[in-house]
Amino acid sequence: MADDNTIEGARLGRYTLVRRLGKGGMGEVFLARATGAHGFEKQVAIKRILPQFSSNKQVVNMLVDEARISVRLNHPNVVQVLEFDVDEESGSHFIVMEYVDGHALSRLVRRVRKAGNTLEPLVACAVVIGVLDGLHAAHSEQDDDGRPARIIHRDISPQNVLLSLSGQVKVIDFGIARARDRLEATQGSQVKGKLRYMAPEQIKPSLAGVGGIDHRVDLFAAGTMLWELLAMRARYPQASDLDVIDAILEEPTPDLASEGLADRELMAIVATATQKDRRKRYKDAGEFGAALRAYLYARDPSFSPQQIARLMRRHFDAASAADDEPAPAAVASRARVVERPRPLLDDGDDHEVTRTQLRPIPGAGAEAGPAIAVRRPTRAGLRVTPVLVGVLVGLLTLFVVVALVRVAMRPRQLPVAVALPAGPSGHAVPPPSPTTPASMAASSPPPLAVPAPPAAPAAAPSAGNGPLELVVEVVPASARIALAYRPEPRYVTPARFRVSRGDVVDLLFEAEGYEPQRRPVLIDSDAPRLLVTLVPIPMPLLLRVVPRDAEVTVNGEPWRIGGTVKPDQDLVITATHPFFAPRTVKVRAQPGQALTVDVTLDERPTADLVAEREAASAAAPEPPARNLGRLVLSSRPPGADVFVDGKRAPQKTPLRLDVKPGPHKVTVRAPGAEQTFTVDVAAGAQVSREIVLD
Repeated sequence: MADDNTIEGARLGRYTLVRRLGKGGMGEVFLARATGAHGFEKQVAIKRILPQFSSNKQVVNMLVDEARISVRLNHPNVVQVLEFDVDEESGSHFIVMEYVDGHALSRLVRRVRKAGNTLEPLVACAVVIGVLDGLHAAHSEQDDDGRPARIIHRDISPQNVLLSLSGQVKVIDFGIARARDRLEATQGSQVKGKLRYMAPEQIKPSLAGVGGIDHRVDLFAAGTMLWELLAMRARYPQASDLDVIDAILEEPTPDLASEGLADRELMAIVATATQKDRRKRYKDAGEFGAALRAYLYARDPSFSPQQIARLMRRHFDAASAADDEPAPAAVASRARVVERPRPLLDDGDDHEVTRTQLRPIPGAGAEAGPAIAVRRPTRAGLRVTPVLVGVLVGLLTLFVVVALVRVAMRPRQLPVAVALPAGPSGHAVPPPSPTTPASMAASSPPPLAVPAPPAAPAAAPSAGNGPLELVVEVVPASARIALAYRPEPRYVTPARFRVSRGDVVDLLFEAEGYEPQRRPVLIDSDAPRLLVTLVPIPMPLLLRVVPRDAEVTVNGEPWRIGGTVKPDQDLVITATHPFFAPRTVKVRAQPGQALTVDVTLDERPTADLVAEREAASAAAPEPPARNLGRLVLSSRPPGADVFVDGKRAPQKTPLRLDVKPGPHKVTVRAPGAEQTFTVDVAAGAQVSREIVLD
């Protein structure tokens, strides 16, 4: 397969190669397809080690590591690894990956810049939210023993983020990821990742301490990427690597709010993610994503991936100009590829090179160009004559007429949507025939079982071979159903698919405001039926409480800024304050909609306060026990939390608390203010303090 002209139609294992997407010094990436009986066909991307490196243990181990790490991850925001195998003919190892019809984020940014435009801040947030969701799944993965797998990507950058034409965001390339069970250990002196997205502790390992780097390096990279999407320029414009390293270690994150490119709230999120001290960053990708999600849906509750899809279609239509960057490994460009082999570690810009001494097949490759016409040689001896043309036209006309007559004589049936994966026996299964397209839902009645054509009764099909109908229902009813490897067309509930016993139907369910769900279905009964209930995505809750220092609980739990709630759940919000009458509000969040609640407390009448204070003074406090002392604390304003020797006091200020004799460290904390001091309490004595927190 050294000759590029012989790639199309060549075999690699059980896959047929379509074309090369990229080639480098140690490997190459192909668009390929798997075919089988009954028209089965599935497109995949294949990452393959070149034959001359098939005996290099280090190269093979690194590819095995990527496969072992990636195959664990089954998440909509991570490109799925389907298979790892060795080609018997060449001895080359290769990975089979999910095919994504789209482009790298870096390519989209280049297109937007070339058009003189900028990305909408909310679109930038949505893209990074998708990246963070994929990272959170990887960071939270467990090994076979239930222990944390400790997967760290270490190479998050726009080149390793894919955007599909339907608006999906996917993380790709765990080639240099760190995990507990890697075969190829990372050497302490090795620096891995793209320099301009590295966290300080990746460059200077002493900052990470004895435990080494952790998942927070991925958060730093995602924050840097978000900064660049908002600014539409490189975070580090310095030319030399040494200058970039100095900037990463020393320079603060530039304030985009002062440039009018982001508001203060969004800039605060970016600044938290890109803190030099990793202890000051978000604790994990889930918390980072929740902050961005709260920001996004507070400004546009109706935001959906379709806005990303529209942006992709606008910049990558069929007539668009040649790309200025090679396609990533798991993406096949819709434009025809012009083969220009280049080293695997070279993706066009020095600052985008992934830092590793040895890394097989990172996915960079040939540049994509516009569609071009290719003149193929005709076979020897074949002459096209008018007589031959007439014969061909006549045969074609006859074929069309016969086909139309056959279609008219049978019940209407939609075309097959996509071929299915192989069944459990290993043989390809026939494709289903969906009968409920989403595009026809508004004009057609609910789908019914397709009746048999009016003909003489035929013998009943034998068990296991006859056509069956799979009925698929999903909650909510607004969800769309698609075959997993082909997002279009989409169908509404209840959807019906023509199947046979033993088929495996791989379905994808999506609805706005709900977590997408993928469900392979084995047809093992004569009346197959599937009911799927999607899980609502937690939505941000924005509380606007007056006065601002009121204590707020949601369903009895203290509320914190940036928190989320489950949709379709009754929420009891209670606000209390020493000088105001308490108030309780009952609300319910809806899927896909941010919830904003205003709670304003009424000031208590003065008479109530006087009566309360008189009642408190009338009740003479009991003296402290002989072997204890008493600590009496009050604050301005009242209602502050009190911690004595690190433990929270059972009530807020004002309070009386019996403590053991001796010194005690006391912290009085209110929103936006805090005081810590040491007080010495003698046995049988009382110490009073008033703390001003204004």
